Order: sequence, then C-alpha cells, then structure tokens
Amino acid sequence: MCLIEALGQLPALSLAIVALLLVEGQVGRRLTAAAELSATMRLHAEAEANRARRRQWITDFYQANKLARGTLELAGRRVRLGQIRCPVLNIAAAADTIAPRPTTSAIMRLVGSTDAEELVLEGGHVGTIVGRSARTALWPRVAGWLERHD
Repeated sequence: MCLIEALGQLPALSLAIVALLLVEGQVGRRLTAAAELSATMRLHAEAEANRARRRQWITDFYQANKLARGTLELAGRRVRLGQIRCPVLNIAAAADTIAPRPTTSAIMRLVGSTDAEELVLEGGHVGTIVGRSARTALWPRVAGWLERHD
C-alpha cells in the first residue's frame, strides 16, 4: 500500500524526499534505508540552516537595527543607506505592526537621495499591498511615480 492510500495524503516530508530524489535521479530505483536516511538528514540540515538564517535576519534587522545604524554587512560589504542617490519611493502602512511607522519613516532621513517620496496608506502590512483597496489606493500611485521617474 502506498502512503497516499494509507494516509489519504502524502506527508510533506515524504514529498520533500521525493523531490530531492527526483533531482538526484533516484526515483524508480529501490531505495535503501541508508539512502532514505541520507535524504531525510539533508532535508533536516537545510531546514536548520533556514532557521539559522531567519534568526540572523531578526537579530541584524530588528534587534540590532544594523541597517539604520549603518553597521549591516552583506556579502562582506557595509550597507550605507546614505549612498543611495537614485529616486526612492518609501511605501508604508499607517497601521503596520510588523514595520511600524517610526521604523519606516526613518528611511527618509537615512537615504542620500534628493528625490525621496513617502507614501503612507491606511491599513496593515499585507493589506496595504494586496488588500481590496490596493488596486485603487496603492498601485495607481506607484505607477504614476514610476512614470514620473522613467
């Protein structure tokens, strides 16, 4: 009996193992316990690496505020917002609890562009971009800004 017949669905880990085996050209071959264990261990290692990257992101951007302080490094280079000279459109949501206004408004004083505009819309972090009113409140204004800066 296959997993789908037994469980009514294919568990996510099994699906990930199948995808990994497809990439390695192993589908259709009888798997040894060692091969299955190896694939599972690699998937867990990748998941742990992703958790470590998320932890580092939270530490760098939220807790240490390295981007705003000018201490963030990416690919071995310091990120300096003051060196941004191109036009900037900073889009923010008034009721955003993920990126609150004090943090989103800081970009305006940190970038070096003389052509920086801030667009603050009603709503939250996701709703502002993909909510019902985004089609009329956000995207036409973004299109207008892009046209003016083309």
